[in-house]
Amino acid sequence: MAPLSIFKCITCSQEYGIQEIRYRCECGGLLEVIHDLQTLIPNASDWKTSLDARLGEAAFHRYQDLLFPALPPNNIISLQEGDTPLYDISHIFPDFGALRLKHEGLNPTLSFKDRGMVAGVSWANHLQCKHVICASTGDTSAAMAAYAGSAHEMQGIVLLPKGKISPEQLAQPISHGALTIGVETDFDGCMTLVQELTSNHAIYLLNSMNSIRIEGQK
Repeated sequence: MAPLSIFKCITCSQEYGIQEIRYRCECGGLLEVIHDLQTLIPNASDWKTSLDARLGEAAFHRYQDLLFPALPPNNIISLQEGDTPLYDISHIFPDFGALRLKHEGLNPTLSFKDRGMVAGVSWANHLQCKHVICASTGDTSAAMAAYAGSAHEMQGIVLLPKGKISPEQLAQPISHGALTIGVETDFDGCMTLVQELTSNHAIYLLNSMNSIRIEGQK
């Protein structure tokens, strides 16, 4: 039986197993996650039945078959993210026709980054990773820390540009138990350190170069 999900390079089309911890292709290209949705649920009526059966569940649970079918449901770390409201603002911009505004500030850590972290941290949980890390200047660190803090025996690590983050931005990662480190560099310097620290896979990277995290933000 073919795997439900694989990594595929967007540059050279090289494929890798989804269980492999990998953030880039050997050629240096970015990876996307490809799902065999036709095998999983072959027709529209089955999709509707599956979604209706999960009505009322958190968004990632409800749409998991679309977002990341390879993830075992018992490994999901959810904080009831998603299902944020849509507001009709067509009257403000009538030239655009039907226009809706989605209020992602009602997610658990107040941003859309929670949608990605439920996928990334849940996959780290499935892989039994004990340490996860990100470089951040705000929202990413809050989301990563919250989800890692909710997982069993998982330590979040955040690298931040020292002196360039407000106390309000520091509050969430620290309060959720993340090891929060200020580094004498900018964001790019923090990201370089994160890539070095995750090169041997002992620590799992959760910045946006992790294509599994991006699956949750679709």
